[in-house]
Amino acid sequence: MSVDVLFIINGLGLGNSTRCHAIIQKLKSLGATVGLVTSGNGLWYFKDQDIVDSIDEINSLYYKKKGSQISIAGTLSSIPDFIRIWRCNAKRIGKILDRLTPKVVVTDSEYTFWPIKARKIPMAALNNADVVVDSYWRYDTPRDIAAQFFAVETPDYFFHKTVLDTVLSPSLDPGVPTRHKKIFRVGPIVREGYVPAPYNPQVKRVVVMLSGSQFRSPVSFHKRDYPFTIDVIGRDKPEDDPVINNVTYHGQLL
Repeated sequence: MSVDVLFIINGLGLGNSTRCHAIIQKLKSLGATVGLVTSGNGLWYFKDQDIVDSIDEINSLYYKKKGSQISIAGTLSSIPDFIRIWRCNAKRIGKILDRLTPKVVVTDSEYTFWPIKARKIPMAALNNADVVVDSYWRYDTPRDIAAQFFAVETPDYFFHKTVLDTVLSPSLDPGVPTRHKKIFRVGPIVREGYVPAPYNPQVKRVVVMLSGSQFRSPVSFHKRDYPFTIDVIGRDKPEDDPVINNVTYHGQLL
């Protein structure tokens, strides 16, 4: 079989999969055939979604951890293993491309590009590293994020602006400059069925919903009481934090 669009999605967390899901829904409604290549949580997420025409698995890159945080030193020390994974994925993706002959490839945080370039298939990406780069220099950023910014976010930005043909960069703020002619600003990407609620100044409930990634920064609240209910999805209550009225932590569940 052949497909119109092949998505290659990093499956480490769920943010990549869910926003690509929204775009796949739109493409399918327009009559496109869609193939999917993913790993890890991406496979779990899409396995019961009757939306793509084919699913293939690759190995996932990873970040080393120190506690619940990314270890930049540990991640950099894993570069030889990353090269092995890239080579293995390149062979698999090459075979998939030859089997599916897509008209365009869309990547989301997946960096195995040379089999696609070798076959002269147009490449697009979902990536907003340009927003991260702009925000880092625009605001007074804490020193403890500098290592991740220069070792992870900055190379991510340069990769996408040099290798990809087109980059769609989602942002809540349409005023953030795109920094390169290949990058196009788009708004938040949401799945079919989402209906925005009308604005109501009398807030009764707030949901804090965080990434499905394994790296979980704690969510703490400084007041002892709030005039509305707060539900925190994806995080447990920090051990040393007191119990606060109207705040419920639901943890991370598949």
